[in-house]
Amino acid sequence: MTAIELPRALRPWTEPLTMLDPVVHDGLGRWLHPLRSLLGPLAVPRSASEGEPDGYAGLHRRGSYERLLLSEWAVALEAPEEFLRRATAGEHVFIAPAFHEPQAASASVALLDAGPRQLGAPRLLHLALLVVLRQRAQDGGASFRFGVLQDPEEPPRELTPPAITEWMAHGTWQPTVTRASAWEARLAELAAPDVWLVGAADLLPLAQRTGAGLLEIEEVTHDGAPALRLRAHHRQRGSRAIILPLPPPDAGVRILRSPLAPPPPVPRPDRGHDAPPCTDRLGQLSCDGRRWVLPHRDGSAGALHVPNTTREQPGRTKLIMADHDLVLLAVDIKGKRPIAVAVSDEGEVVLRGSGLALGEGPPSSISTEQHTGLLLPVTFQRPSRGLELLTMFVVTATALVFDAWILDAHDQLWELRIELQDSSHRIIRRTLDVRDRGCRSLWRLDADTVAWLSDSQQRMLSSPRLFGNDHVLAAEERAQCVISPMPIRKHRALRFAVPHGNALRVHDFDANGQTTQDLVLPPGRAFGLRAIPTGAPSTTPVALYVSPDWRGVCTQQRSSGDHLLFTTSSRIQQIRYEPACDKIVWRTEHGELGIYDPFRRQMLRRISPQGITEDEP
Repeated sequence: MTAIELPRALRPWTEPLTMLDPVVHDGLGRWLHPLRSLLGPLAVPRSASEGEPDGYAGLHRRGSYERLLLSEWAVALEAPEEFLRRATAGEHVFIAPAFHEPQAASASVALLDAGPRQLGAPRLLHLALLVVLRQRAQDGGASFRFGVLQDPEEPPRELTPPAITEWMAHGTWQPTVTRASAWEARLAELAAPDVWLVGAADLLPLAQRTGAGLLEIEEVTHDGAPALRLRAHHRQRGSRAIILPLPPPDAGVRILRSPLAPPPPVPRPDRGHDAPPCTDRLGQLSCDGRRWVLPHRDGSAGALHVPNTTREQPGRTKLIMADHDLVLLAVDIKGKRPIAVAVSDEGEVVLRGSGLALGEGPPSSISTEQHTGLLLPVTFQRPSRGLELLTMFVVTATALVFDAWILDAHDQLWELRIELQDSSHRIIRRTLDVRDRGCRSLWRLDADTVAWLSDSQQRMLSSPRLFGNDHVLAAEERAQCVISPMPIRKHRALRFAVPHGNALRVHDFDANGQTTQDLVLPPGRAFGLRAIPTGAPSTTPVALYVSPDWRGVCTQQRSSGDHLLFTTSSRIQQIRYEPACDKIVWRTEHGELGIYDPFRRQMLRRISPQGITEDEP
């Protein structure tokens, strides 16, 4: 497990927090001090009147007259009235005995409700309570274990990463009270001196019958924002309550999905067929963000697997090759299938893996090379062999239709479209037409939508047409414009941002018209406008920018300010945000490549200049 440097305020819980992802520290860290104050120290049952005698423990004002000091008896002999006065005033001094305190190991147990009333936001508080209770038990010299109230047959377990994983997956619709009698017998067997039930108010009768404490959790609204109310019922200390504001929704989702700290990097075994990619090219991500296409210097290309989280090991690389008389022009991934466009020595456009059913009947293999009969136009600027690939976004790839948009080496945007007849599978249309001769930037907004900035027409364009794509921009605006789809995809809406003084002016277009708002950016350069994932409650724009030293990548949001996502070892030379899959791809001046997930705030994959893949925590 990697060492984590915690802020000073969180260091009392260093050991349990080391097991958890840094997003837990950021989202739940402010709860830990109030929880520790609410619970208090662990009360271990030790009494001065128990155990074997162990000499004397000093003097005391109360006690048996068998232990009265000899000097007090001397006063009784010489001044009886003074002796009686001192007795009445409680001024006599006694010898206090000492006893061996019990040394048996004590235990603390927490039983969590995994029923429907405690799913979602209450589980965030469950996790924070486990951290505090575990450290509280350790500070009191006791062991700590936790269990699930719906499963009395399973003995409570220590707080370990596997136990946390199983508990997070243990959601159930079973009410808690149905297993109350079983837990009464189970708690009697455990005989733990410190037991806490964690859940809703209906656990109070069970807590009273078993002598356990109850941590009652309820979702409330505090100062207009969602919060959790925690009420602690203790048989000795009574009842106390606190209000805990919830972390931001995206942080809460990340905690519930993946609370554990990523494991240390595991070196990948050497796979001889994985040729080292060109680290002087940024490459291209697939629409779903799971494949990263990079060219090889031998003229082939590799579709590297991109893990979904840092705990997922990278898979095998798909090698995309062409015959010796073909040169790869562009490669894209449609679904899970690599699709390549190549050109022959005679200048004919050749497809590989397009899915088209060329010829009579269905094809025997969609990975075969298919000659389209199209000649590459003279004005089509293709790259040098093996040094780079053109950007290509495949919109449609079925048995009857193939449609792709290709940006050539001289910023000309082309549409390659081939249509087949349904009955005979013969080509009825094949075109490779230029759509824009001055395409500054090309984006894939989703699986079937592309948008670009046109220097020739001084505006934004898209296919299919979106609201706001005909907005005219000045040269300076086009140079620094960033674009993304609106979170409400069904409206076919567009969002873009251009510099406006020291701010970034965000324009939203939808069926209701246009709205604008300004994001004040710190010094740096904006390179992306983040598309909030579908289903998120917020539609606030988030700008992505590079710091002035070109080593840090940050976000800027109107409500929460700026936040550092990650830093690089050397200056960033190229960086790109992919709205379709919500990923950031970057390359440094020393040739290091990386893919970052801003939603999970994780570096999913890095490639060194030598082509060795590293998994970053």
